[in-house]
Amino acid sequence: MRRLLLLLLLAACAPRAEAPRTDIAALAPRGEARRCLLDRDIRDWQLVGEDYLLAKTGSGWFRNKLIGGCPGLDRRRIVVRTNSVGQACRGDTFGVIDPVTRNDFGLCRFGDWEPVEVPKGARF
Repeated sequence: MRRLLLLLLLAACAPRAEAPRTDIAALAPRGEARRCLLDRDIRDWQLVGEDYLLAKTGSGWFRNKLIGGCPGLDRRRIVVRTNSVGQACRGDTFGVIDPVTRNDFGLCRFGDWEPVEVPKGARF
């Protein structure tokens, strides 16, 4: 019985292999790029790194290659937008802030919104 408990304890503490992260640049496009996305259509953001972000809408995922990159942008940060037009368009700026320390990482700019096919179980 002790052996079984020890084996179960060891199995529970063993490091688990994580699925590899999906390369956002390699996602297959599924249509023409758009200049803008309506704010009301955006349901979720995925901050992927300094060059890309993803937006989930009711019609699928859109990849945005940020103009000039965005130093400091990663999955632990938040995007702050002050645009009151109701859409996120190419060339619009947004701020990047750390939600814990409140450090401001400056302004970044959206590129075009390209619809992409995100495989089930993708990890960013």
